This record gives sequence, structure tokens and C-alpha cells, in this order.
Amino acid sequence: MSNFPELKTLVVVKCNKLKSVFPISMKKELPELKVMFIRDANELEEIFKSVGDDDHKVEIPNLK
Repeated sequence: MSNFPELKTLVVVKCNKLKSVFPISMKKELPELKVMFIRDANELEEIFKSVGDDDHKVEIPNLK
């Protein structure tokens, strides 16, 4: 079961201390995500935070 099955747009603005947006475990839980807009996130290192040997390949099929 997805935490955000209907999430279509994600906007992150002025989150300068944000290091990552999602844990890697959520990579399959965003089936409807189409738009991701990130601005003024100066310390952002990665969108999906990987831990240890987690799979680093992330595909969001509907993302434009």
C-alpha cells in the first residue's frame, strides 16, 4: 500500500537544510507523481535517500 498513491505534484521551496526528500523505500510508492519542482534547497544531496546497499536506481515512470 502506497503512502501517497494520488500525489501528482511535489513542490519544495526554501528548504535549505533539507538533505533528501524521500527514503529510498518510497521509490515504488509514487505511481502518479508527474511533476517535481525543487528550488532553494541548497543542502539537498539526493531526492531518494539510500541507506547501505539499497538499490540506487529509481524510476518514476510518469515524471515529466
